[in-house]
Order: sequence, then structure tokens, then C-alpha cells
Amino acid sequence: MERSKLIQTSWIIYGTALFIGLIFVGFIFVETADTEAGSDGDQSYFAFSTEEISLYAGISLFSIALLMILWNRMTSPYNVAALTFVTSLFLHNLILSVTVGWVGLGAMIILMFGTLITAAMFTFIFIADRKLKNQILVEE
Repeated sequence: MERSKLIQTSWIIYGTALFIGLIFVGFIFVETADTEAGSDGDQSYFAFSTEEISLYAGISLFSIALLMILWNRMTSPYNVAALTFVTSLFLHNLILSVTVGWVGLGAMIILMFGTLITAAMFTFIFIADRKLKNQILVEE
């Protein structure tokens, strides 16, 4: 696999995961807003706590700042995998900062799938990169 195809595949995986994650977040917010129709009734609701919001905002901003600092130091396909993890962490923190109750399980599911996708992307990129380097060495 060529390096440009590897980068394109990484961005497609990221875009697909982001789209599915945003749909899932929307579903979580709709279910939380409609307390009578939800399966858990009044157990999950919107609540704004300044301590929680500042904690999750601090974690998100630190992760984004770290990603921005390391963006140019990482080789091209690896930064997309790191962006996938930071995005899942951001969506996780968004849900947990404005909701209370069982709906937090949805945030954990987003973080779990984001971590699994990131690990799979790192593994796939590493294996494809090694094969590409071995192919270049054989051709020379």
C-alpha cells in the first residue's frame, strides 16, 4: 500500500468514526432531553456543574494542546490515529460534563470504541509502514 493511500484510508476511517460518534452523541442528548420516553425515565438528565465542566474542559484542552504540539513531529498517518483518540476523549468529556445518570455509559462506550479504533489504526499503520519500507529495500 502506498503512503498516500495509507493516509487517505486513515482520514476515511477517522471521518466515518467521527460521523458515527456525532450521531451517537445526538441520540444520547435526545434520549436525555425526553425523560418520559427514555428507557431509564428520570434517572438521566441534563445538569451543569461548574466543577465538572472545568475539569473536563481542562482535560480536553490539555489533550488538544498536546496534539497540536506533537502534530508535526509525528509521521503523517500516525497523527490521524492520535486525532481519533483525542476526538473520542472530547466527545466523552462533552457528554459527561453536561449530563448525569446512566447516560454516562454512552460516553464510556464512545471512549472505548475510540480507543479500540485508535489501537487498530496504529497497528494497521505500523504493519503497512513496515511492509512499505521492506518493499522499498527489496526494490533497491
